[in-house]
Amino acid sequence: MSTVEHQHQEESGSTSYGERCTNCTTRLLAKHPIKFLSTTLAFLLIIVLGGAVTNSYTLSDYSIYDWVISDGRASENYEALLLAEGQARGDAANSSQTSEQSSATMWYTFSSNKDESIFTAENVQKICRAEMTYLSISSYPNYCLLNSTTSGCAVPTGTVTYLFYGYSLNNTCPLLDEGYVNATAHGLYTSLNTLAGRLKLGFFMEKDTMSRHPYYTTRTRSRIPLGSPLEGYDSDTDRIVEQNTKYRQFYQKVKDGLFSRFNMKSRYLYSAYRNKITEGDLEFKWFSLPLGNIEMGDIVSEDLTLAMFSLLFVFCWMCYHLESVSLGVMGMTQIVLSLPVSFFIYRQIYVIPYFTELHSLTIFIVLGIGADDVFVFVDGWRQAEGIVQAKGIYPGNPLYLEKRMKIAYSRAKQAVFDTSFTTMVAFFATAISPIMPVSTFGILAATAILVNYLMVITLTPAAVAVYHVYIRNICKRSSSENVEPSGMHEVVTSSPAVGVGTESKGAPPHLASSVVMGGNSKDVVHSKNASSLGQFSAAGASSRISSPAKKLTRKATLAFVISEEQEKPTTAIEAFFHKRYIPAMKWKCRGIFVLPLVMLVVFLVYGVTSMVYATKLSSPLEEEQWFPTNHMFTTIQEDLNNKYMVGSLEEYVKIGMPFGISGIDRPGFNKYKPDDNRGHPVFDAAFDLYLEESQQAFARACSLISTKQCDRNGCERDTLVWPTNEALLCFLPDFQAWFATRNPGYSTVNCTRDTFYSELKVYRQTSTSQLYTVPVKKKLIGFIDGDLKYAAIQFTTTMHDDVATAEKGKVREVVDDLVNEINRGNPPGMENAFGSAGTFVWFETERGLVRGFYMGMIICFPMAFLMLMLSTSNVIVSMLAVISIGLIVSCVLGMCKMFLGWALGTGEAIAGIIVIGFSVDYVIHLGHMYVDANRAKGFIHRIDRFTYSARKMAGTVFAGAITTFGSGLPLFACQLTFFTKMGTLISGTIAFSICYSLGFFMSACLLFGPNGRVGDLIWIADIIGLSACMKNICGVDLSRVDPHKPEGLVSPHTKVRPAIVVSPVQPSSSSASDEKDTKVNNAL
Repeated sequence: MSTVEHQHQEESGSTSYGERCTNCTTRLLAKHPIKFLSTTLAFLLIIVLGGAVTNSYTLSDYSIYDWVISDGRASENYEALLLAEGQARGDAANSSQTSEQSSATMWYTFSSNKDESIFTAENVQKICRAEMTYLSISSYPNYCLLNSTTSGCAVPTGTVTYLFYGYSLNNTCPLLDEGYVNATAHGLYTSLNTLAGRLKLGFFMEKDTMSRHPYYTTRTRSRIPLGSPLEGYDSDTDRIVEQNTKYRQFYQKVKDGLFSRFNMKSRYLYSAYRNKITEGDLEFKWFSLPLGNIEMGDIVSEDLTLAMFSLLFVFCWMCYHLESVSLGVMGMTQIVLSLPVSFFIYRQIYVIPYFTELHSLTIFIVLGIGADDVFVFVDGWRQAEGIVQAKGIYPGNPLYLEKRMKIAYSRAKQAVFDTSFTTMVAFFATAISPIMPVSTFGILAATAILVNYLMVITLTPAAVAVYHVYIRNICKRSSSENVEPSGMHEVVTSSPAVGVGTESKGAPPHLASSVVMGGNSKDVVHSKNASSLGQFSAAGASSRISSPAKKLTRKATLAFVISEEQEKPTTAIEAFFHKRYIPAMKWKCRGIFVLPLVMLVVFLVYGVTSMVYATKLSSPLEEEQWFPTNHMFTTIQEDLNNKYMVGSLEEYVKIGMPFGISGIDRPGFNKYKPDDNRGHPVFDAAFDLYLEESQQAFARACSLISTKQCDRNGCERDTLVWPTNEALLCFLPDFQAWFATRNPGYSTVNCTRDTFYSELKVYRQTSTSQLYTVPVKKKLIGFIDGDLKYAAIQFTTTMHDDVATAEKGKVREVVDDLVNEINRGNPPGMENAFGSAGTFVWFETERGLVRGFYMGMIICFPMAFLMLMLSTSNVIVSMLAVISIGLIVSCVLGMCKMFLGWALGTGEAIAGIIVIGFSVDYVIHLGHMYVDANRAKGFIHRIDRFTYSARKMAGTVFAGAITTFGSGLPLFACQLTFFTKMGTLISGTIAFSICYSLGFFMSACLLFGPNGRVGDLIWIADIIGLSACMKNICGVDLSRVDPHKPEGLVSPHTKVRPAIVVSPVQPSSSSASDEKDTKVNNAL
């Protein structure tokens, strides 16, 4: 049996299952690299093609329910009432377009740069023409809000055109008489002296109008609502995707018309909306939610093209660091292929159909982490060369490629798994987020990291093997790997430090002599020919096997020390860390490591300070902005919120409070298809408005609502409801008066049940006042299939629709208190009232984003500690790593508060997920190497372990940091503020991660890191007596299963065969030999 076969047989019989898998894989990679690479690529390409066939890469349709927490209380209440109203309106004929579709309302603002009244004949004409661009679109009648009486489009009374041109709207917008315009404007200003006038016409006036004498405004605005549901649909929620698509198609025509009128043109990465739109002294702005969605889609499509620049940067940097275009191409192939493979798994295996532009941001995560994984393997491959040669195995030896691959593969497999698993957990932690797009984004990102890890242990090793064996030899033949040096002789040794059971040829004279001899020539027998192999004595071998453990430790370490001396940095980054960073960190003054101590204190103080600021992060006090600061859709929101008077009640939150609806049922609902199966309302069978006690409870509710106080900042007055008749729609008193007029001598409490409900149906179909019109009554009085299922009250609060999230939450508490007060003591059927408002639905979303962010961190840190404990089995290293990760996250969040002035809004919470994922990588890599110094090389002292970790991993993590940092830079050129925030957080996270990993963590390891087995789990078990207990009770000797026993330490039970090493005999002077021994001993 050959030496190679014998060694393989020994390995398979004496190693664990995991090690046998590694041996088998590395052997296959070494013997058949091309087959391995082609098979892996073919498998991946089949998956990619399968994804294309199954439409795994197509985007999902946009839905207004995407970001809604469907099982949240606000969502269930709001949709239960909305669905009930839809069913109630469906009972009435010609209900299409009779209700306002608030999400499709068009807003205009107009401002003059002159300090005088904006209402001049010329300006009014310009305003009219701008509004008519919208109103004159041919398809407008198919979307407009219909007049319930004439069945034609209702006159948009919230427009400047209506104020001055009246009901007879004229598409030509003739120039009006200046005197008429001045008189009309004077009437508008005069009406501001009463509260009713301010609520009705203050909508058109800027905030400072009444501070001027005489009154005048330099800006005004208009509001044009659309109708709902559209023709052919039963309600707002009926096939909502189709209806939203139609609204969007209409607004695409609006956009085209306005762009044509004002000659607007966009260019690459610069929207036309970022330019001021003016005519003379008048500036125009407009906005609607569908227009915002159209603009969002256009901007996202352009911004994502910047990913090509990220790809280009990463490719160039990989080629530089890997010193090979071929390896750079393979690295980019791995990264690029991981995306479609991840998409395929996400959609076809996880069966998650939801996929939007947000998920495409995974590419920026994969670019950084994927390149970092490739660097870890390739740097391990480079370092394995010196380790293998130190064991006497050189190119030309049949085991050379396999041994080198095994060292690199084993190191990369474990190091990349530690970071990948922790980062995966950080992203998977977001899967518990109640916000569906965020949870699915986390799932996809975690899957992409898993796919990258699998590729790093399959595709990357195969590519490196192919490059080393074939491509490199074609491009640049190395004489040291292809030409056997002359004068080769043979030397026999049994030292385990040089590779037990191996046969090596072609060792350079100086290295072979020093490695084999180990500074002690008596341990070897030199010969000038092959026959001298027979002179090897069994006594010499047995004397080496029975040597003390301390001597074996020295022998095991010696080969590494010499290989480290000969190892030369291959890149400028490695040279910096070898020649500058490590010496600077190890420099002492009066026995103190100066630089590590200074960095530890500085980073700790800054980190704790940042942590204090990070705890001050809260929900935004202003509405979230997604477009650039000079974008029309950003500035118009600021104008609408801050520059106008109180305005109409339409700007304030309306709350519906129904009786008779007990909840909502959603059978077959799939949260990943939010538009489907939204459910149906569940009605309370005990509800009966005919009962006197029910009518009393209803009237009592109206009274409590009208007098409810509100002392929260979100309320603009000290009452919850505006003190006007229009603000509270309580139909029961109006119905009772109407009933008494039609039925003299009877009331709603002393008539028969049939009379009560028949009259209520007639009342519902009759407009009794400007407040109680037929469309309003259809919403408030819920007859479904001929039976009264619910009755509702609607009131307008003093809370503006655009107040901050925190203020919405406080006002919601007031509403909840009101609901509890109303339900308290009510009869059956009247004790289930609830407050329903769309703004509370979005409030739950914003709050869910923030809570999901913090929950992700709560899960991430314990899992990071657990992963570190499993991989290092050392409590001290794990604690130092987790503290470093915590300080990194604190610094990033503190930066947001201290320097950027951000709040923890929607964009920050989403991008913050990436902060958690990126903050763990570098610390875990360095910590793993620190422990590996003891596990693999037998280093005991923290100084040696620090040096080993820095030499082996510092350059790798720094190169990975440059990759991720550079891939995030193109995001700063994006228009969408979410992307720029994400770029800031990615870059900031990487900067703090590399600084704290190389500065704080490595300093802590050098100053306080464990020596030997201190902090190991088995060491702790010995201290607390667990080892003795396990041995006495269970018969388990924990010291026999120490995972950190250094490689090369030979157990008395291990059989060691002599190794055959090829080396020439090189005479050397005793002084040279003594000098080498002294140098080695000092290193040890």
